[in-house]
Amino acid sequence: MSVHSLEHGAAWISYQPTLPIDQIKTLESFVTPNFYRLIAPYENLASPIVLSAWGKQLSVDDASDSRIAVFLKAFTQGPDTPEPGAPC
Repeated sequence: MSVHSLEHGAAWISYQPTLPIDQIKTLESFVTPNFYRLIAPYENLASPIVLSAWGKQLSVDDASDSRIAVFLKAFTQGPDTPEPGAPC
């Protein structure tokens, strides 16, 4: 993941590598087939799951948290995106 992708409107879902596989599958369901959503494991996160978009971040403990869908809807190609629509 790169900051450049966020600049183009991508939202990034990062998660601790120890997150249970069922939760990873739930997170993956938010990504496919959206080209402006990225997902990757990331060491040493403060929370099990952290969502990032340009100028925004949300930390949650579980993939079933309803705020995930709200965050992704609001901030994938969101209003603060400096270069919306550019390829990631």
